[in-house]
Amino acid sequence: MRHPVILAAFLTSVTGSAVAQRSGPLRLLVPGAPAPESVTGTWLGVYRTPPHGYELRSATIRLVPSRVCGSKVSVSAPQPTEPLLLLSGLPGLRAGPIDTAFRGYRFLEPETELVVHLRGRAYRLRASGVKHVEAYSTVFTSYELHLAGTGTQDSGSQAIVHLEFSGDNPLHVLLIGDLDRDGQPDLFLQQPGGGYSTDYVLYLSSVARPGDRVGRAAHLYAVDC
Repeated sequence: MRHPVILAAFLTSVTGSAVAQRSGPLRLLVPGAPAPESVTGTWLGVYRTPPHGYELRSATIRLVPSRVCGSKVSVSAPQPTEPLLLLSGLPGLRAGPIDTAFRGYRFLEPETELVVHLRGRAYRLRASGVKHVEAYSTVFTSYELHLAGTGTQDSGSQAIVHLEFSGDNPLHVLLIGDLDRDGQPDLFLQQPGGGYSTDYVLYLSSVARPGDRVGRAAHLYAVDC
């Protein structure tokens, strides 16, 4: 099994319809993953609150020996369980309950969809692309993930992800909820980063460009051990 060893968490500043720019860096960490060079600052973790809820809590980052990557150290912030992710640098981000529409580990094959409900409104996450079944693996080309409303007054759709090729490490939806508390869905995705690398990406409605539903706010890239 391969494991991530190098991480970088920073604001994405490339252009594109689904990308918004901010004046300050929003940083993202994932517990259990090897630590970047610096984890200073004020952090909030997305913690589970049984039976099915989640909330943002102030978190203290610990660096502990990695279980999988030799001399590397990993990020940890137990209370007592680890959070799903850790965030720092988003203005207005504050502790408290999160309206959560989905939490899991879900890959959407082309022409399938996930319908979620947030604050009385329904949203549709739909995948498109071409599936190729090979002798020893399955690959996907021209894969896209679209986010849309379902109501007559809120049916606009946005392609938030486009992957020319995806193999044995496909995209997975990890969380859909209102992290920035603006009443609109935000998404936390695990995307392929090339080979067995992983790119954890946070999409927020509060950084979306006009006409879009979300903007790519921050990511954390992990390369193989």
